[in-house]
Amino acid sequence: MRPGAVRRHTTALRFACAASLAAACSPSIVRASGTASVPTGAPIPTTTTTADPWAVPAVINATYLNRVLAELNHIDGDAYRDARAMNAVTPRYLELERSIRAYDAEVALVTKDLRNVIGQHWFNVRQVPGDRRMMVLV
Repeated sequence: MRPGAVRRHTTALRFACAASLAAACSPSIVRASGTASVPTGAPIPTTTTTADPWAVPAVINATYLNRVLAELNHIDGDAYRDARAMNAVTPRYLELERSIRAYDAEVALVTKDLRNVIGQHWFNVRQVPGDRRMMVLV
């Protein structure tokens, strides 16, 4: 998505949220006319905590590793799709690659590879590339 499109999308989303909030909080008079009753008996237990899917488990297993690999592959795919759409190494491409690479040397290596692909006019690369798929097998 181009920066201008992201900005327009974000602005529209903010406006929609603000409109919803204003409607929900506006002072309006509502007359109660229903026949609702309060249930008697034991209260239903509620939980306010949710399991964090990114919390590192006590024992690292294939399921957790596959979830992490899928996210890393998606970020890498977003970077590659951005470069493909712009036909260049873009600031967003570099930002996304830096977010998933441990060292600057790794970023330099994948950037060099990308420049070679661009130089070959994206030979054998789809117009909208998908994410790589890596899995840990047990």
